[in-house]
Amino acid sequence: MVSEGLPPSDRLRRGREFEAVYRQGWKAHTRHFVVQGWARPERRLRLGITVSRKVGRAPERNLVKRRLREFFRRHRPEIQQAVAENAGVEEGLDLVIIAKPGAPALTQPELERELMAGLGKRRESGPRSKS
Repeated sequence: MVSEGLPPSDRLRRGREFEAVYRQGWKAHTRHFVVQGWARPERRLRLGITVSRKVGRAPERNLVKRRLREFFRRHRPEIQQAVAENAGVEEGLDLVIIAKPGAPALTQPELERELMAGLGKRRESGPRSKS
């Protein structure tokens, strides 16, 4: 049986990996998500997901995480292309998606449309100053 999960090499797993994206990357906001990315020389697209308790109880948070991973698996080439076109990133990318309250109510197609729009409207650039 073939696994469709994300292998560890495609995930951000350590706190310092998330922190690097927060400090040095760019950020875009949508109604239900904050999308942050950081270009890296390694040619690999990696995903990190943050869903806090503000979003809902455990079943709702887990639903959002499953839907985000599915979005990432299905649309990896489109994600890479959208970021390359709008952010000028040709190399690898660490992508962190932070869910906001209301995200569990989205259907999968709504989630995908909102995230693709968010990837296309990169606003702020890093690196960020420590304040």
